Amino acid sequence: MTRLILHPGFHKTGTSSVQAALKANRERLGTRVHVALKADILPVTESARIWSKRRGRLDLGLMQGFWAEYLEELHLGPLDCLIVSAEDLAGHMPGRMGLTHYDATPTLIAALCETAQLVLGAGSEITVHLSTRAAAPWIESLHWQYLVNTPLTEDLATFTANLPEAADHNAIFDAVKDALPAGVTAQMIALEDSTAMAQGPVTPLLDLAGVLDERRASLRPTPPANARPRLPGVDLPQALLDLNRAGLPRTTLTAEKKALLAKARKAQSA
Repeated sequence: MTRLILHPGFHKTGTSSVQAALKANRERLGTRVHVALKADILPVTESARIWSKRRGRLDLGLMQGFWAEYLEELHLGPLDCLIVSAEDLAGHMPGRMGLTHYDATPTLIAALCETAQLVLGAGSEITVHLSTRAAAPWIESLHWQYLVNTPLTEDLATFTANLPEAADHNAIFDAVKDALPAGVTAQMIALEDSTAMAQGPVTPLLDLAGVLDERRASLRPTPPANARPRLPGVDLPQALLDLNRAGLPRTTLTAEKKALLAKARKAQSA
């Protein structure tokens, strides 16, 4: 039967490392295992992000339409497996544009699975794999991401207080599981556990895809993605926060942050 493995995040739970491993090993996984990342399904992920913000019926329908078109064009056979890893399928990352929760995620994932069942047929096997992370390091990672890429001026304590429910990944997983159509299964594995597995955070997806040990032995190892740089003697989060609060023009702010991070990476590689 055709298998679909859907990995829609959560954000900041090792998803970039998973995607780097899948991208580096597309050919090594064999002709029956197909990989779809964000760049392959951009209209789908963008529609999911838009719906998570606006909640318009048209946006959800567009997402399902783009998704159906993508699946139909693959012409998957009964022995094929498709691994899809793109955290934006869960919607926008909380902490932006007034979004403080993953409450859009159950509807989005259920809609994707319903569409996949229609396209792939009743005999298809669909599994949703959600990667999670302990609350405190997850929020800290989220805060770091925004410090680097946006003009965020909230300190970690304030940022954490504004996201009271988004870090409860267990509760969100339960909501996703309850929303799934009949016949779709779901699993949840914490980053703290998957990191210690043989192939790292991508291991659960390889398990679901039935990738054999001899093929796994041929996979090219990839380093952890988005590793946070360190700079001796400098509290980088505080330094970035200070820059964001300095009232600099956007171009100047971006340049200053890039220079600071480049200095940290250079120091680490020395």
